[in-house]
Amino acid sequence: MRLPSSERGLADRTSSISLATVFRAPSQSRDIDYNPVDTDGNRILAMRPAKSIKSVLLIAMGAVVICIALAELLERGLVSGLDTHRSFQKTSSAMRGTVKFMEVPAMRPYIVESSCVPDGRICICSQGFILSGSDVHNDNIFTKMPGATGACNQWHFQVGDVILVEKPSAVKQEFIPAMVVAAATNSPVVHTAIVTKVPPPGVNQTAENVIITEALKGAWKQVLQNSLREIVERFPFGGISIRRVDAKKYPRFFSPDRLNRISEWADKRVGEGFDNHMLIPIKRRFTTGNRYIPINPSCADRKRAVALYNKAGGPGRWICSELVAWALAFAGGINTDYGAISEDCEEPSWKIKNVQPFPGELSDAEFFDPAIRWRMPCDETGCFVAVPETSQWAGGTTGTTTVTSTTSTSTSTTSTSTTTTMTTSTSTTVTTTTLASMTKAATITVLPRTFSTPQPQMKEH
Repeated sequence: MRLPSSERGLADRTSSISLATVFRAPSQSRDIDYNPVDTDGNRILAMRPAKSIKSVLLIAMGAVVICIALAELLERGLVSGLDTHRSFQKTSSAMRGTVKFMEVPAMRPYIVESSCVPDGRICICSQGFILSGSDVHNDNIFTKMPGATGACNQWHFQVGDVILVEKPSAVKQEFIPAMVVAAATNSPVVHTAIVTKVPPPGVNQTAENVIITEALKGAWKQVLQNSLREIVERFPFGGISIRRVDAKKYPRFFSPDRLNRISEWADKRVGEGFDNHMLIPIKRRFTTGNRYIPINPSCADRKRAVALYNKAGGPGRWICSELVAWALAFAGGINTDYGAISEDCEEPSWKIKNVQPFPGELSDAEFFDPAIRWRMPCDETGCFVAVPETSQWAGGTTGTTTVTSTTSTSTSTTSTSTTTTMTTSTSTTVTTTTLASMTKAATITVLPRTFSTPQPQMKEH
């Protein structure tokens, strides 16, 4: 059978091409002038890795620039938008942690709360919660209950207690910096402070005479000392927690000498600057000079940190949790009184291995007493300090006298006679305000109560 002419022609051409290809003599000039494999192909393969490396480098450089820009924006946003209440942003001058009396905004009278027990402990409360029980450590457990008038938690403070505050529970634009901090550190805790002054034994504690030291951002950007009431009420924090050093592990921390050192060290830090470069995890390693101390530091780094403490009390610029860590580690002696000394280093190993933690990292630190987990949740308006329902706190106020009564009592023995004069006062207006109560010239107000406060214990509820 014969194929169609078109198909027969195709087959003939295919056969002829194949034969010609096989029997045609090779052309030297063709091999030299053009070889699609040896010339073009090798050129393409050689250029691709170079182009890929260049592209990767450009992308990496762009990513670095973007990260630096975002870090700067984040840093500026965090520094300018957290920690201080808006009414305090307007104050223009600060002298060693205090503001002029004329600049302090008036604080409302204390709320009288029947659930506050008049036993010398400070009562911190919030609306929107009810007391639903207690845990194994006898700490109160609270349940959210919209419309509830208030629930309270009490505590007797001592020097060295650490206060942790959480991001606001409400979602609002003005709280974005706090939410960013919480997200970046993977913790609701956004700020921390340390108690550095309490009244002596026998003097009832109030939210005015318990003094905290803190490194503030906002308009201040420095270390300040404020009253306890100030940190509780100045900002609608979502919760307040308290931690205390483990007395079983570190008993020397609670010696009068160490507690006095903490108070004196904190006084000297007031006015030192806020270290905004220490806020960014990566940036802090390269932009803070010798202020940055690595986690679990080497012998040389431990020596450098101790030298900084001995010479100037520390790095001279702080973030809030760094200030707390240095107070506990060096003024409190946890890093100097404990730890093993190796053969190749005279500085002992550290118990507080990270002296630049973020606030949330302090919540579960191993040097705190695991049985103390005191916490008061706060609603969208924040927590507040309340007072017991007693005659001494009628109207929720105490302060400078407007009505004064004096009582004299005499005691005698067979050999001597001593007369003691006690002055009590009540007032219908609040004249002792938050920041004014912590000035060097201010005197501690002794509350007009008929009983004395026991000395602080390791744990009181």
